Amino acid sequence: MQSVFIMLILLTCVVGLVLGYRGVAQRGSFLARPIQRGAFLTRPSTRLGFKTFDEMLTELQQPVLVDFYAEWCGPCKMMKPVLEEIAGRMEADIKVAKVDTDRSPTLGNRYNIEALPTLVLFYKGQPVDRYVGYLNADDLEKQVRQSLKRIANQ
Repeated sequence: MQSVFIMLILLTCVVGLVLGYRGVAQRGSFLARPIQRGAFLTRPSTRLGFKTFDEMLTELQQPVLVDFYAEWCGPCKMMKPVLEEIAGRMEADIKVAKVDTDRSPTLGNRYNIEALPTLVLFYKGQPVDRYVGYLNADDLEKQVRQSLKRIANQ
């Protein structure tokens, strides 16, 4: 029963992602929103000194966990407090950012985002791992820490 519910949620997000791409791109804006100390910033990163998404990924010295989401996606909304908690717990290890796939469909396409929410862990500008669907804070932290260990051993 629980797996059927999860599949319905994922299907809803995929359908909404496909339908949501029509005519919503904002030229020259990636609209990533970093999370610092557990609080979502209200300003796009472009106002924080980053001109592009790629610049943000390469300029930050820490790995960056990017949440690809959409406002209409229920599981994405459920991830907000989880990401706030992770940003606080793992502040010394990673930065957390959000990309609205409706406003930045090019980024969603570039990283093959097919379901929402999708979290992608970047290191030195390159994607190194991805996590699809809702995860609670403990599970997400465990998976991210495993990814960080793999990165450290390379």
